[in-house]
Amino acid sequence: MSKFGFSIPENQRPRLAILPYPRRYTWPFLLKSGTPVTIRPIRSEDEPLLVKMFDNFSERTIRMRFFSMVRKLTHEALIRLCHLDYNREMALVAMYKDDQGDQQMLGVSRYYLDPESGTAEFAVTVADPWQRQGLGLHLMERLIEVARLRGVKRLEGVVLGENDVMLHFVKKLNFQVETGPDPSTLTAAFNL
Repeated sequence: MSKFGFSIPENQRPRLAILPYPRRYTWPFLLKSGTPVTIRPIRSEDEPLLVKMFDNFSERTIRMRFFSMVRKLTHEALIRLCHLDYNREMALVAMYKDDQGDQQMLGVSRYYLDPESGTAEFAVTVADPWQRQGLGLHLMERLIEVARLRGVKRLEGVVLGENDVMLHFVKKLNFQVETGPDPSTLTAAFNL
């Protein structure tokens, strides 16, 4: 019998249905400005920080990310974005502690896995004041690293054809860009 009272060896016990918080995916990062941030998986208690970040997005950032003008994140959307099943999805957030000690969310990269195909849909967004600081690229590099470790076979994302910044970004990461399902979109794909 183990020190925890289990008589079944650990390798023979059933797996948890929902994985615990994956704290091992936490890294420090310095923005080009020298500002220190922490990259970590999102938590359910991050909902208010996500709302605050979203409320400060420009109309262009919202349209490039959601393909339409989303005015507000619904409670249902927040649950879907912050309460993850880490077996099938991952969201990495960039967190910054300001001079008053308050946490701010600066950006997020995420994927949703289709376990049957091994393909995951990805997305990345950085709040307007923090763009062009190397953060989006770093969030995606870390997301790719986590996806590889977790057995994802392919990442795919739909990008508006007019989103030159994102198209340059995914090409820099060696994603293949193909015509999307709609004439106004392209699909960026990366085999892991």
